[in-house]
Amino acid sequence: MVMNDEVAACVQAGAAAAAVHRTREAAVMAYLAPLLALAAVHEENFSVFIKEVLFGPPGQHRDAALGQVQRIEAALCGLLAQRDDREPQPPQRQDADLTNAARALAFAVLLEVSSSRLGLHPATTTTERVRAQLDLVLHGILRPRAGDAQ
Repeated sequence: MVMNDEVAACVQAGAAAAAVHRTREAAVMAYLAPLLALAAVHEENFSVFIKEVLFGPPGQHRDAALGQVQRIEAALCGLLAQRDDREPQPPQRQDADLTNAARALAFAVLLEVSSSRLGLHPATTTTERVRAQLDLVLHGILRPRAGDAQ
C-alpha cells in the first residue's frame, strides 16, 4: 500500500520537525503536521489507510499500517515524556501512563481526520481539533499547580 510509504515519510519528517521545539505542545504539533498535511492532500487515500488500521483483514497491508501507527504512538510517547521548557509548568503526574496517552492522541488524530473528510466539523480545522485533543491529553498527564482548581 503506497500510503504506508507516505505515512512513513511523514513520520520521519515529523520527527525532524519536532526535534527543534522546546515545549511538548509545539513538538507534538510539529510532529503531526506532515501527517495532517498528507491527510488533507490525499483525503481519500488517507481514509483508506485509516480503514485498514481499524478494520482491515489480517495480512501484509494491515500489518504495515499498524506498524506505522505503532511508530507514531512511540514517537508521541517520547514527545509527551520530554521536559517542557515553559515556566512555570505543572510537573508530570507520577501515575501518568504516557503509552496510553500517546495511543489516545494517535487515535484522536485518526478520528479527527475522518471527521474532516465527512464534513462533521466545518467550523474548525483538523489541526485545531487535534490541538484541542492534545490539550486534553496534556492536562491528563500533568498535575495541577498549587492553587489551581482540581
